[in-house]
Amino acid sequence: MGFQITFDVSPLEKQLNAMLKQLQEFPQEMNKEFLEWQGKDMHRRQPESTVAPDGVETIITPRGVRQASHKMITSSKPRIPTVRRAGGGARTRRPILREELFEMLTKRMDELLDKELNWAG
Repeated sequence: MGFQITFDVSPLEKQLNAMLKQLQEFPQEMNKEFLEWQGKDMHRRQPESTVAPDGVETIITPRGVRQASHKMITSSKPRIPTVRRAGGGARTRRPILREELFEMLTKRMDELLDKELNWAG
């Protein structure tokens, strides 16, 4: 009195493969949006980023009134210039990236996720 249950998983496999393809292509779309955010919202003249299989990254350096300045001085030995930091470096507690810019980036990425990753069956 046994019975057998059979499941056809090919539709599920097809859906999972389509989802995987979207995830593999997403970093390229994310990079485009990230560069646009840097250009329009951060007003960077030369936006740049690095694409990795799992995301996008860039380097944002602090800028401000108390940013460390460098000046060339000469040492006691002739013809050996050295660089000394004047002012002791940045002494601000402000975040490197303003909160408004981070919120703009978050909004852009949320909209991109909604637009690019459609997993409705």
